[in-house]
Amino acid sequence: MIRYALLFLLLPIVLFSQSGSGILTGSVRDTSGAVVAKARVLVVNEDSGVSLPTASNESGLYRLAALGPGTYRIELAAQGFQRLVRRNIPLQVGQTLQVDLTLTLGEVQTTIDVTASAPLLDAQSASTGQLIEREMIEGMPLPNRAATALVVLTPATVVQSQGGGGENLPIFSVGGGRMRNQQFNLDGGNVTNVVGLAVPQQQTSLPMEAMQEFRILSNNYTAELGHSAGGVILLSTRAGTNRFRGSVFEYARNEAFDARNFFAASRPKFRQNQFGAAIGGPIRRDKTHFFASWERTLQVTGGNSQQTLSTPAQRAGDFGGTFDAAGRVIPIFDPATTTNRVRTPFPGNTIPAARIDPVAKNILAFWPNPNQPGTITGANNFALNTRPQFDRDIFVTRFDHQFRARDTLMLRYYINDNASTNPGVYGESLPADPAATSAQGRTQSLLGAWTHTLRPSLLNEFRLGFVRRKNINERPGRDGGYASKLGLKGVTDVAFPIIGITGYNGLGAAPFRLQTPILDTQVQDAVSWFRGKHAFKAGFEARFGYNKDETDTSSSGNFAFVPQITGQPGINASGNAFASFLLGEVNSANVIRPDVIASSAGYYGVYAQDDWRISDKLTLNLGAVSYTHL
Repeated sequence: MIRYALLFLLLPIVLFSQSGSGILTGSVRDTSGAVVAKARVLVVNEDSGVSLPTASNESGLYRLAALGPGTYRIELAAQGFQRLVRRNIPLQVGQTLQVDLTLTLGEVQTTIDVTASAPLLDAQSASTGQLIEREMIEGMPLPNRAATALVVLTPATVVQSQGGGGENLPIFSVGGGRMRNQQFNLDGGNVTNVVGLAVPQQQTSLPMEAMQEFRILSNNYTAELGHSAGGVILLSTRAGTNRFRGSVFEYARNEAFDARNFFAASRPKFRQNQFGAAIGGPIRRDKTHFFASWERTLQVTGGNSQQTLSTPAQRAGDFGGTFDAAGRVIPIFDPATTTNRVRTPFPGNTIPAARIDPVAKNILAFWPNPNQPGTITGANNFALNTRPQFDRDIFVTRFDHQFRARDTLMLRYYINDNASTNPGVYGESLPADPAATSAQGRTQSLLGAWTHTLRPSLLNEFRLGFVRRKNINERPGRDGGYASKLGLKGVTDVAFPIIGITGYNGLGAAPFRLQTPILDTQVQDAVSWFRGKHAFKAGFEARFGYNKDETDTSSSGNFAFVPQITGQPGINASGNAFASFLLGEVNSANVIRPDVIASSAGYYGVYAQDDWRISDKLTLNLGAVSYTHL
């Protein structure tokens, strides 16, 4: 697939780059408007002290790429002109900012110091998007402390969920695209779901303390972002500075602080504690810096589980007290007596003890007894509070180092370990409780970025990224031999069999699903060349994904029971599914154990683009991109 983009921009120019890094560019002129070539330009990050030199070219233009978000100053010097220092230049994630400079004739020893003010609007940018700044991240209350949940504030974004669960990822659409169909770049590296094998959704949920800022692009991307059709999210982690700074936090939620739902008798249990710390600073001033953050989430939620269970009389075969909504006894019939679609009712509406299936008799012990009266039909005769628990740790660390003026290195590591358990409501019958589950997840992301300046007008950026994930969902009592203990044959002993009974709460559920490992590898390289009024950039990207998925749907058996088997054919108000269960009369059954699926996918792509500054009022952006899917 090949896409071409042709964009016209009026100055001032504010474009957006792929990597999550920013670009400072502009012209150098004297007070008469004449261009000044070969002026020495030094760009300094005012927080970290890292400095990068360049020079204006023969057209009087300078350009410095691969800059992280932050506040910069520009120091400018040229023979015969006073030295110029322009401070307080904020550069945002993925932004190309034009800063034009004017030199004044005079002695070099004289310095003109200017404090810059940031442009308030990107009114003439070709890319349509929204920046979420650090101040917004720090100042806005977030229910799950997931910074990307602030996408709800951006135009052209429709949010389905602000995040939750182990990965705490918001679900949204951008610019009319599909849900879960965006490309996510963190520090210039991919953090989108495994390529070609799953929906393109974010896979790293940065805590508020670790997120510097992020930008949402809805359309008109540059050529290097041409692979996304549903929006691009550029995220940046925080980096260390020349000052040691840290924080400790605790964020608590409790149902005692919540208002009761008007229709609820009480407030459901909700206890959430999120706590952690962050620290950053210099290892070597002006050269080497670090940042690290840790966040832990402990959460207990609760609710009332209303269920319909069989009564002790029904478990003994006595259905004389089983009524319909009008208070009439529902008759049950013996399927063994069927003749010409007519059956004989059980005497006294009771199944003889000798007719109760031995496997059914063994299964009966795994249901708790009703603990409340229920309705006249016996519905909702069991109620108990649930208590699901969730535990998550997220650790993010970043290391930045400048070997020399020409070479910088960035390493970033992210890990999210999470586990959730739901003990259900059946107590000692935990393996049979359909609500009882256990899940574990882990997401790891590692990115390395090396930027090398070959000469002031020629720059190379190389990135190598890895994402490794696992998702494990299991039921308690796995490999407990329950099927054999119950007397079932022809099925595995992996889990408790699934029992479905129309009108009653059943037992068991799918035994497990294991997704591990889920791998995504990305390699990127880009060369930027600045000549005359042209800023060329060309590069390639390759991504490779792998997913191993093992699922047990019902290898221990899935059995369904319906009332029609103990009903009179043609009479709807007869029969009972639990009576059919006691007789062992299965309506349908299956044993499903899918094959282990190990799948892989990938693509590689190349792109080229040229930002041609035709005049001070017009810049032409040309780009082409080609992707080949493997």
